[in-house]
Amino acid sequence: MAGASIKMGLIAEYNAVLGENPKELNYYLNGISRKSMLQVGAYFLGFKGSKSEYHDYRILVKRFFSPGNKDFAERLLDRIKQLESSENTIIIINPQSSLKLFQFAFENLTENETQTNDEIERNIFLAYLALNQLNTAIEKVAYTSATSAPPHLKVAALFFAQSYPYSDIINYNEVELFTSQFIKAVSLFEYLESNQRTQTLLERFISYYQCQSWESYLKRLLPILIAIIDKEREAHLDLTVRNDERFNENCDFIDKLIVEDTEGIEDYDFKN
Repeated sequence: MAGASIKMGLIAEYNAVLGENPKELNYYLNGISRKSMLQVGAYFLGFKGSKSEYHDYRILVKRFFSPGNKDFAERLLDRIKQLESSENTIIIINPQSSLKLFQFAFENLTENETQTNDEIERNIFLAYLALNQLNTAIEKVAYTSATSAPPHLKVAALFFAQSYPYSDIINYNEVELFTSQFIKAVSLFEYLESNQRTQTLLERFISYYQCQSWESYLKRLLPILIAIIDKEREAHLDLTVRNDERFNENCDFIDKLIVEDTEGIEDYDFKN
């Protein structure tokens, strides 16, 4: 009985697809507004970590480009298809490049937009391929070191080394992630409440979100988390706020959770 074949996921790099090395990201992204870039970045980050339909590059390219870039998209597809083989499948979108694209928008772009819509689509896609190339260059350092592993461990070592630089941001389960963060949040609030030196900090936090207690804050947060987990469409989430006596209060709560695209972001853990 023949064993099932296993295909490796090969991330599409700029030089492999276009036959040349990429330029700096500024070359592609200057002239695109921060708002536009953050919308695209949020779109990419909304893809599922596993079993995403957008892992099929044909679907991704078809939905990403508008009719004005039809010829450009078809040329891209032809070049990407040439990279496929019986041993590997081509992947374009990955969490690491999506996060770095999002980060670049916050750190470098303004609200000035001089590129046309067609130019924006082409240049964002080219910038993404360039980011893929930068990321896989780091990966190859670890990959090379695994080639010296003993024969019976070589396959395992190669798989481990391939994802080692970014394993923590691609190998996750949303339900497990939210559950663990929720438990940590409860532990933190209990500590802040029990420690006299931190009670004022907790009170300010609760007051800012206009909640009666930290328990009520978590209860108001829970429906948003459930909506994220249960969303039917990738890269898109609808939050419905019931139009009742607490409508304005609930809208204000959501607004305070949102990072405005005009704000800078400090070097929090999720970014660097």
